[in-house]
Formats: sequence, C-alpha cells, structure tokens
Amino acid sequence: MNEQNLKNCPFCGGKSIFITLAPCHGYIACIGGCGFHSGDYWDDPMANEESNRTKWNEIAAKAWNRRHIDG
Repeated sequence: MNEQNLKNCPFCGGKSIFITLAPCHGYIACIGGCGFHSGDYWDDPMANEESNRTKWNEIAAKAWNRRHIDG
C-alpha cells in the first residue's frame, strides 16, 4: 500500500501520508495544512503467520478512504 492509494484529507482536501512508528504500527496524517491525523493502527494480531497478516497501512488506508457518502 502506498500514499498514491490514499484519498485526500476529508477535512481540508490536503495530501495524506503514512506515518510509520514501527514496522507493525503507524497512522495517516494530513500534510495539507489542517494537521488532522487518524488514530494509531497496528498489524492484525489475529493472523498466526507473518505472511498472512494484514498490515497496519492497509487497515488504516481502508478506514481513511471510507467516506460517509460511500456508506
């Protein structure tokens, strides 16, 4: 997952980026001026194998890209 797949900030329309805090942990932030950011996301802890684990950035992007009009 990369930043090209992120929608712009839902508040100001600015560019959004991933902020990685650790290999398994991070959040998404707006760098367009309003300073809004998501909460923290972690890799899916329910997956037993590293190769099957959903990465935090995929989980975060899905939540960030969801808009009220999308349902």
